Amino acid sequence: MSQADLYQSTVNSLKAMSPEIILLLGAVAMMTAGAFLNRTRCFWAQASAAILGLATLALWFTGSTATDEISSVFLTDTFSINVRLGLLLVSFILLAILQDQVDKARAPEFFGAFLFLQAGAMIVAGANELIVLFLGLELVSMPTYLLLYFSRRNATTLESATKYFFLSIFASAFFIYGATFLYGMLGITHLKGIATVFHSGITNIPDNKFGLIAAMMLFIGLSYRITAVPMHFYAPDVYEGSPYGMTALLSWFPKTVGFVALARVFSPIFGHRFSDGVNDYIPDRLLMALTIIAAATLLVGNTMALLQGNLRRLFAYSSIAHSGYLLLGLIASVRQDIPFGAATRNPLLGTFGILTYLAAYGLMTLGAIGVIMALNRPERPVESVEDLAGLSKTSPGYALILTVFLFSLAGIPPLVGFWGKFYVFTALFSVASGEPDRMLTWLAIFAAVNAAVGVFYYLRIVVTIYLKASDVPPAFEPKLQSKAPLPLQAAIGVCLAGTVLFGLYPAAITKPAQSSAVSSLTLPLHDEALNKTNLKSVSR
Repeated sequence: MSQADLYQSTVNSLKAMSPEIILLLGAVAMMTAGAFLNRTRCFWAQASAAILGLATLALWFTGSTATDEISSVFLTDTFSINVRLGLLLVSFILLAILQDQVDKARAPEFFGAFLFLQAGAMIVAGANELIVLFLGLELVSMPTYLLLYFSRRNATTLESATKYFFLSIFASAFFIYGATFLYGMLGITHLKGIATVFHSGITNIPDNKFGLIAAMMLFIGLSYRITAVPMHFYAPDVYEGSPYGMTALLSWFPKTVGFVALARVFSPIFGHRFSDGVNDYIPDRLLMALTIIAAATLLVGNTMALLQGNLRRLFAYSSIAHSGYLLLGLIASVRQDIPFGAATRNPLLGTFGILTYLAAYGLMTLGAIGVIMALNRPERPVESVEDLAGLSKTSPGYALILTVFLFSLAGIPPLVGFWGKFYVFTALFSVASGEPDRMLTWLAIFAAVNAAVGVFYYLRIVVTIYLKASDVPPAFEPKLQSKAPLPLQAAIGVCLAGTVLFGLYPAAITKPAQSSAVSSLTLPLHDEALNKTNLKSVSR
């Protein structure tokens, strides 16, 4: 490319990143102003909402910016636009949940860190370059340490933040190691460019064993964020030691960022395609490893959740189990045959299942934790499943809302959680029909059995709510409805409406998810792409 083309590509990338730049500048301004302005916690929460609103407007106006798939470090494809918009919408719900989770003195730093986290997640969604992708991942991890610590300063929270900090560094080292192998193989860091070379018909790229090592190192680095076995072990302790608001954030944001990164890297680069030149050495071995990890994640998450009495630990193991279901979609996306130049509009794409599941999971898990936060109060904290006994008598409204969220988490139709599970299972079955992929059929059957197990521990909570009597006499049971702040009630209402309405009319989620999946897997025509970046030198 000429210098003028490179300059224009850089300008377009920066313009496309306008929402993220607004969030970063807003976070810096908020943290700086906090040292000089004495404002209430509500003021800083409202300022954060205003900055998120500006970022949403910027995304609206810059979404049509043309970015080159090969030379740009940031993309404005359909995947990037839809996922970033979804992240912004969920961030408003999370902000409503977190608005009273920190005291006045630390509010500027707390909400500033939240904006940094949001910017990092959006950078991951649009990244087309390994370094930019790593920057986005770290912008998610580092503010999370601050949020864990600022939300409640005590020994338990400090322990949770410390565990998350050191394990995040450990995972980042694996990710960098895998990225180094990719760069060492091809000499480029652009994701679409790497995928183009892998599937371009070049026969003498470096040994595929290095590609397999790169894939496994990258997955290990990201498995920490999605709480996949064996990188799951920190989650129950960190969830238990955190306030419910941080439990809500940890249950969705890192998981979503991790799977979005996997959708950006794994499926386009290491996925199986038609006979465009790459053989099945990497996909076959990668799928074997992913199958074992998915099965172990499902088994550990569901069986351990059965044994939990503490609600935070139950949500932690439940989150691990949901990562196992999402891995089914990842496996399908790696195995599916997709032609060069334009991805098929097969609605059973694994990435489509992942995006649908993440949207559904965000609504139902944030809503469920939001209800528990509304019930939790100093005079009678809600820490265990038994603390919900008799809720149908003392607060029938919250009991019904929580039951809806639990049914959706269990995958019971016609709620939105059913469609999340349906599409990842269908995507897996669609690639498990061939003889070489018989293990995927067994994995799907194993996952279905685990889904039945998952129904049990969610229904156990429902049984406690409706069929067990409270240990507090009715005369001493205080009213609950007046205790929940208005923003929290609004967040619960939005999650409830989404869980029910999107379950009845799933096209509102599935259509954007399908177009995003197609966009993420589409690669430029390889002859044009190779000429544009001089990648044919790899074949010499």
